[in-house]
This record gives sequence, structure tokens and C-alpha cells, in this order.
Amino acid sequence: MTKKALGIAGAYIAWIMGSGFASGQEIFQFFTSYGYKSFIILIINLIGFLMVGTVVLETGQAHRGDKSFNHFEYFAGKKLGTFYSWFMPVNMFGILIVMISGAGTALHEYFGLNHAVGALLMAVLVFLSYTIGFQRLVRIVSLTGPLIIGFTLIVGLITVIR
Repeated sequence: MTKKALGIAGAYIAWIMGSGFASGQEIFQFFTSYGYKSFIILIINLIGFLMVGTVVLETGQAHRGDKSFNHFEYFAGKKLGTFYSWFMPVNMFGILIVMISGAGTALHEYFGLNHAVGALLMAVLVFLSYTIGFQRLVRIVSLTGPLIIGFTLIVGLITVIR
């Protein structure tokens, strides 16, 4: 496997973890209320992420030189794809606002920092990460994914050993 492939895999893992799956603890806390059936759901999620990730990455690779390629239309058809082409940026902007506000609240709760100052600090960090460019961001995230996995495994092993 090439260094670039490992980097892309690391970035994909980091983005998936950052999407709410973090250490896996959240998954178990949510799904274990269903008992042993939860493991079936976890396996379905794992297979789904592997399949979707593979399809999306292979499709992106196959169409990387096509500037007019619209992945929403490719996967969802003309009408639904056009809707998603408009909906997703609006949705992502809404999520961005909620996340910036949440960061302000978390900084206020844990460090006593004024909510507005914390939100502004996060907004500045988001802007700075945007200005460094996508390729640099992928490189940074591709390093953090494996580090988070390694750290989580080490903490888990230490916990089990104790």
C-alpha cells in the first residue's frame, strides 16, 4: 500500500470518527440498550462504512479530472441530485453555526470563557483551517486518525490491564 493510500485511509477514518463515532464508546452507549442485538447493528454499520467509503473513493478517483462531475447527480439521479446540490451547502452552513455555538458553550462550561468569545475563537479556527487548503487539511487529518486510534487502543489496554 502506498503512502498516499494510507494517508487517504487515515483521513477517511478520522472523518468518520469525527462524525460521532470517536472512540466507539458512544456507539456502545447508544446501541447496548438493545442488548446483544446491538452487535448486529454495529456490524451492519461497519460493513456500510466500508462499502460506502470504497464506492465514494473509487468514484472520486475515476472522475477526478472531470470538472463538471456532480457526485450528487451521479448517485441520486438528476432531480434528487440537483436538490442535494442545493440542500447540502445550506445544511452544512447550518451545522457549522450549531457547532461553533456548541464550541462556545463548551468553552464557557469547562473554562468559564464568555460564550461569544469561545464561539468567535472557534469561528477563527474554522476560517484558518479553510484557508490552508483541502490538500493540507487532508494531510493533517490523515495523521490524526491513526494517532487517535493508537491512543484509544493504548488507553483501552491500560484500562484492561489495571
